[in-house]
Amino acid sequence: PTVSFVPTGGITKDNIKEYLSFDKVIACGGSWMVKDSLIQNGDFTKITELAREAREVSQ
Repeated sequence: PTVSFVPTGGITKDNIKEYLSFDKVIACGGSWMVKDSLIQNGDFTKITELAREAREVSQ
């Protein structure tokens, strides 16, 4: 059987690329990109910036 993983706990900008290097990992989630304070303050520009940063680091 084929199994894929999407880890979300403990993922950071510093280790996302390592997680994505495993062939069974198809994506990762990271709460550092979408902190509660950013959402509460409506700082979607910062959230977008952090998501772009994560994408760039993981490629």
